[in-house]
Amino acid sequence: MQIADMLPPEAHRPVFSYLSPQHDFGPSFNLASWMLDRHVAGDRAEHPALIHYDGDGRATAVSYAALQQRVGRIAAALKSLGVMAGDRVLIGSREHPDTVAATLATFSVGAVAVPCSTLARAKEI
Repeated sequence: MQIADMLPPEAHRPVFSYLSPQHDFGPSFNLASWMLDRHVAGDRAEHPALIHYDGDGRATAVSYAALQQRVGRIAAALKSLGVMAGDRVLIGSREHPDTVAATLATFSVGAVAVPCSTLARAKEI
């Protein structure tokens, strides 16, 4: 299956627009919210937010709404572990939708996501 076959016709237009230097990020700006909430609140909730290919080349689309739900669950878990704004969260995972969700969840609680290769050894971290 081709990526284009998984997308509705209106999804072939670019969604991400470059933010001009004049954009006011401000102290309350949250990248996870900006990347997901506006699409879920609009008309793109069921559109693919990302497409993942497994080891056999099978494609799985994850909608904005589904990704937002994953992010919410992971963010709740991070909060329950005591992760707060400004904390660093090491994310060592393979390329997978849950890696994206963990990164966005880290951003959503105000923490700093620190990506790490799954090949890294403890002494290298």
